[in-house]
Amino acid sequence: MAGARAGLAGERSGLFMEQIRIIKEMRDADVLRGRTGIHVRPRFMCWENVPYVLKCIRHIQRQEKTRKDTVEMVTQAILVLESQGYNIKIKDLISVTGLSRSVFAKPHIREVLVEYGIIQTQTPEKTAGAESTRRMDRLIAEKNGYIQRLLHENEQLRYEVELLRGKVHILTHKAAAQGEELF
Repeated sequence: MAGARAGLAGERSGLFMEQIRIIKEMRDADVLRGRTGIHVRPRFMCWENVPYVLKCIRHIQRQEKTRKDTVEMVTQAILVLESQGYNIKIKDLISVTGLSRSVFAKPHIREVLVEYGIIQTQTPEKTAGAESTRRMDRLIAEKNGYIQRLLHENEQLRYEVELLRGKVHILTHKAAAQGEELF
């Protein structure tokens, strides 16, 4: 953020965005493991107070307001065209709203288009992607189970090591008391 003051979108903000991504992944993993509320970790994140952070936050808020306004505009256009009996196409929405074609490719607008049945919910490529995601989720769950088993085994081995250390300690003291050398 410092320097050219490019904000969170700047080239030098990569480390911060990576930190946010890692924290989100850690919290999502905890939720998948069944943790809830205050037990989801990490609960806190330290962040240096930089004056331009607030500027970035305001920018993000403006973007969110623009998104909401755009969704509202598209929704109103759909309702108007439906009331007039149109078989709605994206080109009709472009002419009514004055928005560019690229706006209708954005995820928040596509959700509205799917909701009103103007476009299909999933293309074949996305179906394959969903299957890949499910397969990845299964693999992650298997690996998490394996890790949990290893952690349990590790805990058991530590316990056994402590028992053995205690036995060796007792035998060493007995041998010393009897004047014997063990090694």
